[in-house]
Amino acid sequence: MSYKYKRLGLIWMCVYPLITFLLMGFRWLNIGLPLPLMTLILTAIMVPTIYFIIVPWAIRHSSPQS
Repeated sequence: MSYKYKRLGLIWMCVYPLITFLLMGFRWLNIGLPLPLMTLILTAIMVPTIYFIIVPWAIRHSSPQS
């Protein structure tokens, strides 16, 4: 398996639990916001988390072995 696909899998394995956790949190809070507003809040949390935390961590931990 190529390096790109391993990194893709690692990032997906990190993003999936984040999405699930956030959706469970929204359900637990039971705020009843309209879908576009909930999507805005979800992406406002997810995108910076993925960009600043998950992707750098995944790249650091999935570097190809020499």
